[in-house]
Amino acid sequence: MHFKIGEKVCFLNERREGYITKIINSKMVSVAIEEGFEIPVLVSELAPIIMPDYIQDKKDNSYQQPQTINTPEPISEDNDLISSLFVSSANNIDNGIFLAFAPQNSNNVLSGSISVYLINNTSYDLLFAYYLKDDNKYKGADYDRLDAESKYLLQLIDRSQLEEWTDLKIQFLFFKKGSTTIKAPLDKGIKIKPIKFYREESYKYNQMLEQHCILIPVTGKQVTETEETSEPNKYDLKIENDNRIYIDKEKNASLVPKDEHFPEKHIIDRKVAEVDLHIDELLDSIEGMTNNELLMYQVNYFIKMLESAIVNKFFKIIFIHGVGNGKLKEEIRKILKETYPYLKMYDASMAKYGVGATEVQIPVNMSNLQSKNK
Repeated sequence: MHFKIGEKVCFLNERREGYITKIINSKMVSVAIEEGFEIPVLVSELAPIIMPDYIQDKKDNSYQQPQTINTPEPISEDNDLISSLFVSSANNIDNGIFLAFAPQNSNNVLSGSISVYLINNTSYDLLFAYYLKDDNKYKGADYDRLDAESKYLLQLIDRSQLEEWTDLKIQFLFFKKGSTTIKAPLDKGIKIKPIKFYREESYKYNQMLEQHCILIPVTGKQVTETEETSEPNKYDLKIENDNRIYIDKEKNASLVPKDEHFPEKHIIDRKVAEVDLHIDELLDSIEGMTNNELLMYQVNYFIKMLESAIVNKFFKIIFIHGVGNGKLKEEIRKILKETYPYLKMYDASMAKYGVGATEVQIPVNMSNLQSKNK
């Protein structure tokens, strides 16, 4: 169906009317609605409102001098998909880059089409490219630029397309005119559990968009000239030159407070523990995390549980790391060998765990052994 600028239309999926203000492309138009906003809408979601000729003529004539609509001015004259964020210094809004899934139907967030936005709430201009997974391969979807403190409409999709957006990769280049800091490019993988799209509580009101949406962090924290784009961990991951893997940033601080009890869920016998390090046992969601960050989380949890077992005077703890590509097992054993040489390390029971677990025995006279190895 073809629409003309100024034509009055109604929405098929909700009780709402408006006027066509812009033809974006063959499948999408911009509609001015009663609330005073212009929104992008799929042509398939609209129908013309047919009126008697004398009324339609009056409407057409009146539209030649349309009423002024108070909408944010677009920040880029050559890209209609970019628009300003609704941000101010008074709002407590996280700084960073986000992916947002905003339902078109504000009255029923579980129906109708969804606008997919890339949000750049940083002081940097971005060049970006994103890839969607298809047949176990990431395929290039699109690329463009995005100004600081603005949002980009990546796509307007219907519910049948949601599965395509559960696994994607985004690449970024950062730029700020006049800045003497050159930020490293960012390559981020994002995985979203499909069930999230079908739960009403997943859609929360967001001040930057001024509507309900599912907000997915792309960067783990604030992005400034002096900060990295990923969430800092208690340990720095070191892989180059085969040096020590993790270095404690708080050199003089104990990893586990002396009065902290070992988690009950891991205790299988008196002073014996079993810790499953598979990521789905440790985290409810891995969205927005890279493989490197997942590995770091697993190893940090391993160190914390090992230290807790030592503090609480356990004599045996078994870590289930699985087989996989062997990276987690390799990191665990290297840490045990280099940082805890006074502990005894074995392959756990083959009958029970196969080759996917490591058993660590903790001597009773730990304080003497630790002092000798300092």
